[in-house]
Amino acid sequence: MVIDERSYTLDPMQAADYIAGSRDSGQALQRKHGARLLGAFLTNTGILNQYVHLWAWNDPKEREDKRRERDADPDWKAYVAGGRGRVLAQQDRLMVPTDFSPMQMTPPAVSGKGIYERRTYTFRPGQLAGYVADFRTTAIPAFKRAGFELIGLFTVDIGTLNQVIIYLRWKGLDERMRLFAATRDDDGFKQLRAANFERIVQQESHILIPTEFSPLT
Repeated sequence: MVIDERSYTLDPMQAADYIAGSRDSGQALQRKHGARLLGAFLTNTGILNQYVHLWAWNDPKEREDKRRERDADPDWKAYVAGGRGRVLAQQDRLMVPTDFSPMQMTPPAVSGKGIYERRTYTFRPGQLAGYVADFRTTAIPAFKRAGFELIGLFTVDIGTLNQVIIYLRWKGLDERMRLFAATRDDDGFKQLRAANFERIVQQESHILIPTEFSPLT
């Protein structure tokens, strides 16, 4: 399976209209042609006015076949034409969920409303597999002790290589800051930091707010 993560930078004055159009028309048209929405968000930190949406596909061939079918649909063509000018830039990457990622072909069940954090780690070539192995044995228990809610962990298959993408869910920014601060004295987190000191060359973090139609709330 593959997860298609798409990030669209929207015109600040037209972002709300674009999201409304996606809610009212775009989502139904995507579902009509087999797309499975996992999550839909707007950025709250970093590059603002970015619409981040994740779609699940059985494999790249299904993705290409269904998108080709969708692109030939007159209703989809009209929808795209109506949104032209609202999108300033587009980015896309195909990700593969690890076998221990809660998010697979469907989003994990969540309770209430929250915010999401997307963490992007770029590794030196040859170091990614070791990180994933250590995450399985050390980070998952450490996350549970710390009260972190892991939503998904993915490796990038098409896009910037040697990257791991982590999605976390928080009740709010206060909880995020408090729980992260508490990890300084946790032996598991100390072990992870020591192991990854030479592996990771860059880290990024973005806070994402779910749209009203996001399956992940």
